[in-house]
Amino acid sequence: MLAIPQYVLWSDEQGAKHPMILVQAEKTPDGQTIVGLRDFSGQESVATLPEVELLGTKKPN
Repeated sequence: MLAIPQYVLWSDEQGAKHPMILVQAEKTPDGQTIVGLRDFSGQESVATLPEVELLGTKKPN
């Protein structure tokens, strides 16, 4: 079970890491976990769980 909301780093296609907040998580019928993310300007994104590094519920330094 994932703690929501939670701070994460999302890795884009080029490998750059972006700080975001995980706001939603759902399992697909094939068992994959899809997560809803929001950046600090309010933009929303969708990713798979392996694309994010979970940082916890307390704001990282």
